[in-house]
Amino acid sequence: MKYLKYGLTAAVVLGLAVAAFKYLQGGEVLAALRAFHGRYMPLMLLSALAALLLKSWRFQLLIQAVYRNISWKIPWKVFLAGQPALMLPGGAAAQVGLMKQAGADVGRSSAPVVTASLLDQTVLIVGSLLAALWFEPARTPVLISLAVIGLLALLLWWKPARAPIFRWARNRAARFKLGHSLDNFAKVMPTLMAPALLAATLGITLVSHLLKFSILVLAAWGLGVEASYGSLFLAFVVPSLLGRFTPLPAGIGVVDASMVGFLAVAAQLNTNQAAALVALFRVVMIFLPVVAGSVVYFLVWRGAREAADRTSMQPS
Repeated sequence: MKYLKYGLTAAVVLGLAVAAFKYLQGGEVLAALRAFHGRYMPLMLLSALAALLLKSWRFQLLIQAVYRNISWKIPWKVFLAGQPALMLPGGAAAQVGLMKQAGADVGRSSAPVVTASLLDQTVLIVGSLLAALWFEPARTPVLISLAVIGLLALLLWWKPARAPIFRWARNRAARFKLGHSLDNFAKVMPTLMAPALLAATLGITLVSHLLKFSILVLAAWGLGVEASYGSLFLAFVVPSLLGRFTPLPAGIGVVDASMVGFLAVAAQLNTNQAAALVALFRVVMIFLPVVAGSVVYFLVWRGAREAADRTSMQPS
């Protein structure tokens, strides 16, 4: 448990450093701030905060479906405290590590983390499909993404292909003494697929992404950029989906570059305008959760003391 504490602390610190290095330096950010009308910034920050809180609530609902007696405070603190680690490869595992500190089983707490990611991808896929219907530039990347998703779904659906994949995963888990956790993960997933829970969490996910999109719209207003809502939606949803298929944390680089490209093509912005808009959007969208998460981790999260009430971690 001591090494887990050190690892989580290192992940939070490194995540904060990566976010600061990437998004708090460079000419694009400074140029964007100089040209930005400050009256829009409070609304952008409120939208970012609301999106973050909605996703915290979603995580609470998913965790409480697995651990019905757990206090709502623990999943909220886990989700927020894990935000800085998302700036690192495999950073979502920090949420599982934080749940383990609180006395949860790794396999059971992994299921809500995976489900949350699948919900995000579902909303982004549907949004990208809608964008592809009206915007020809979106069709190729969307079709490529859907082809990858379709292939993975086919492999998991077709039993002759699924069986060796699960067997390989079971062997790897057993090698690292995680076979029991993998079994618990498989047992919990059907609970998280309950229609009522899926409908509620999918609705929360949709609203949170609409709030994120509103940040891009507000940034465009603040910079005096003339762009249609449709072109801004295209530049938001398709790069966000593409960023989930890269090994880079938070899609750093990939999302930024593709957003600039889509804004140049769909909104007819010049490179400087597009770069300034993307820089401002990404600073608010990424740095605010990282800073908020760092505050929660160092000032609110109690580490192993969160596990004081072991009864709250009895599975449902």
